[in-house]
Amino acid sequence: MKRPSPFKKIKKSQPKKVNLDQESLTRTRTLSPESSLPLVIEPAVADLDGVQWLANNRDFVEDRLAVHGALLFRGFRVESTGDFERFAGAICEDLYGEYGDLPPESGKVYGVTPYPPEGVILFHNESSHMHRWPMKQFFFCLRPAQSGGATPIVDCRELYLSLDPAERDKFERKQLRYVRNFIKGVDVSWRDFFKTERREEVEAYCARHGIAYQWKNEDDLATHQIAPAVVRHPKTGEPAFFNQIQLHHVSCLDDDVRRALLREFDEDDLPRNVYYGDGEPIADELVRKIEGLCWERAASFPWQSGDVLMVDNMLVCHGRKAYTPPRKMYVAMGQIMSQRELTPA
Repeated sequence: MKRPSPFKKIKKSQPKKVNLDQESLTRTRTLSPESSLPLVIEPAVADLDGVQWLANNRDFVEDRLAVHGALLFRGFRVESTGDFERFAGAICEDLYGEYGDLPPESGKVYGVTPYPPEGVILFHNESSHMHRWPMKQFFFCLRPAQSGGATPIVDCRELYLSLDPAERDKFERKQLRYVRNFIKGVDVSWRDFFKTERREEVEAYCARHGIAYQWKNEDDLATHQIAPAVVRHPKTGEPAFFNQIQLHHVSCLDDDVRRALLREFDEDDLPRNVYYGDGEPIADELVRKIEGLCWERAASFPWQSGDVLMVDNMLVCHGRKAYTPPRKMYVAMGQIMSQRELTPA
């Protein structure tokens, strides 16, 4: 069966058989000789239809993603959130449209985390603390920041290997316990998080997804959920350090915020925290070591308007550097994976 041409216009004088070899239509490179990620993919010809090229070369894209963990598509003339959704949908047909942790933009596109621009978002794998998460995550730059605003990424396979064997073994055996306290006026309310006013609906949701819960009063709810710290990738079989330790551990808070919260609450009552699965605390020194390893291995680049970064969420974690506004970035996600589908690490 004849595949459609990746060009927007094909002259009649051209041969009928179109060469769809990715090497003839695109070129690849890495941003630096020191890092294999992200792999940059750029058009090698004028007027290349990126959406059609992606549809015709999914196997190539998937294979490169499994090797590098992150692909940066540059120069494909993605100029709007609509273009972005079509671009991401060409490689991931099942884009997710019910994600509650990011502000919706249009269709199945979201705004990025509304975190103050002067702050730094530490490294994490999207939704790795939940019962399900996206395998694929796409970032789109419509307008880069005046300065800063990079999205550093780290290969979680390398991060796993960089830990001491005893540390890896403990994380694999014990897993992680993520604690949330939905406290009125301190963090998001349970009504906003679960998008319901009914406590029985919250209880049913928690029961379905293995989340332990405790009502502390009418407005405050405590939950904890067990999730892996290390996973084996379903395609490559490689172990990867896959979690949100740095977004939840109390030691990762700014010093002033941490002191203020600990004056007000016991550690068990903090809005967020994370422990080993049996409740044993994770040492501050170990968390600082993990953060340091991430920064040592992070690949970072200045965003350009029209860039699309595709990451395998189980192979690569990401963060965000501080920036000078304005900055317009968007996210799409797809290929939802669940804990039930995992092969134990």
